[in-house]
Amino acid sequence: MQRSMTTSDQKWKRYYSKQLKLREPWEVESYLPVDEEDEDTDVVVRVNVPKGILMPCPGCGAMCRIHDRKERRWRDKDVGDS
Repeated sequence: MQRSMTTSDQKWKRYYSKQLKLREPWEVESYLPVDEEDEDTDVVVRVNVPKGILMPCPGCGAMCRIHDRKERRWRDKDVGDS
């Protein structure tokens, strides 16, 4: 059962969208602060596009569905520096 999004969730999703300079159709799907011992806090932000959206292929320019993913990780204080 999926929980409903709280006002706080929406606020943080807007915050990370702005910091990562996302433009439609990209959106923050989820975020998760990760504390690691003796290290700065990292945050894992999952960015995605709604299902069914077509994007231009970076190789040929043809419109197609997204078929691969790349995970990136930032320290929370460095999110706006990407």
